[in-house]
Amino acid sequence: MTKRRSPAIFLDRDGTVIHDRPGFYLKRPEQVRVYRAAPAGLRLLRRAGYRLVLVSNQSGIGRGFFDRAGLARIHRRLRLKLREQGAGLDAFYFCPHHPDDGCSCRKPAPALVRRAVRELGLTLKGSFLVGDKQSDLELGRRVGIPSILVKTGHGRAQLSRYGRGLKADHVAKDLLAAARWIVRQTAPALLLAAAFAARGAAQGVPAPISTATVAAPFDLVRGTLPVSALARPVSWFPEKLDFEVKWGLISMGFSDMAVEEIVDFNGRPAYHVVSKAWSGGFADTFYKVRDQNESWIDAEDFRSLGYSKKLREGSFFRDEWVLYDYPAKAWVSKRLNKSGEASFGSGEVPGPVQDVLSSLYYIRGKTLQIGDEVVIDVNTMENWPFVLKVIKKETIKVPAGKFNTILVEPFMRKEGIFIQKGKRLRVWVTDDERHYPVMMKVEIIFGNITAVLLRKPN
Repeated sequence: MTKRRSPAIFLDRDGTVIHDRPGFYLKRPEQVRVYRAAPAGLRLLRRAGYRLVLVSNQSGIGRGFFDRAGLARIHRRLRLKLREQGAGLDAFYFCPHHPDDGCSCRKPAPALVRRAVRELGLTLKGSFLVGDKQSDLELGRRVGIPSILVKTGHGRAQLSRYGRGLKADHVAKDLLAAARWIVRQTAPALLLAAAFAARGAAQGVPAPISTATVAAPFDLVRGTLPVSALARPVSWFPEKLDFEVKWGLISMGFSDMAVEEIVDFNGRPAYHVVSKAWSGGFADTFYKVRDQNESWIDAEDFRSLGYSKKLREGSFFRDEWVLYDYPAKAWVSKRLNKSGEASFGSGEVPGPVQDVLSSLYYIRGKTLQIGDEVVIDVNTMENWPFVLKVIKKETIKVPAGKFNTILVEPFMRKEGIFIQKGKRLRVWVTDDERHYPVMMKVEIIFGNITAVLLRKPN
């Protein structure tokens, strides 16, 4: 069998990866300054499965500014700077000749790219070129790959000079913006591969994993772990909560929330939370509900690693999942419509975030003082604040018994767990360290939907 060839991103050096400006010529290693956004862009492209190849005109050798050994020192400095930020490059290809030498390797001549393809086992299919000059874009056209102009370095000046004559496939603010555009253009499998990479790769550069392993969050689960794997045990593990769902006095169905196992989620110990809701009795004949929400909570720092939703409520249909890639500060998603067609998305996260389901467990570890507000960063393909107001203490009675509770009111800009269209949600949680919910009430157009706890958890 022949070895599979990899697509690549061919990168200009000066003005794309490291600082450059008109009239400046980099001659010494100490002059190397990496653009702030460049390492994140390189990491994103690496996780997407691309090889990263620097292709640069270095006429400073032909002009006598420095020799090949001097250029090697500059490139060693560049590798070190990138490595410090978890990024790297696969290879450097350069033209050493003076512009008047009439060589065949000076950009936009295609010799350097073709040599890299041959020597590194690359394919031009699915490859891209990123640079800040017209010569970079022309090189992309000559080898038949899309080219992106970045506005760093000479990019803005080139836009002013040539305008539409540049004919770039895309114009981006910087290398990171270019990387995000590339990932969005590629096949969904590459988009998903951009989200997760094998941890602990050599020299701090994450290595891509098989795209098959990120077809869904469930495929990142690599078995269950013992309780001894927990660095910080919590009061709500293991646990299962069973509820009856009512519309007024009428029973509509049941729901549960359970966290009963710790799993290896892409190399991280994680609590696996599963919430289900289903209609029953006569309600099942006119408004069938079959919902399942899942979340994977990092067992060490309690951030969400990803979530999945499969919602069936009457004619309402939702089938989606989201994964969070914190090193890249990004999320990726997949959504299916009723006909089975998939759409994909991606975006940024500000830092550790919760999904809606994981936020309920995150809150349970907080001290709840009357009058306080708890604010949590939540991402559901959009970043927004989950605000929880602590209202009052109250004793209530439900089928599971009589409880001293704290009434809290979440304010959510997006849909919740059980009910998709509610005007107001109130939750009564136990007034103890576990803070488990014993009743939840959602106002709807006609009355209230209430979930009441059926039995005390162990």
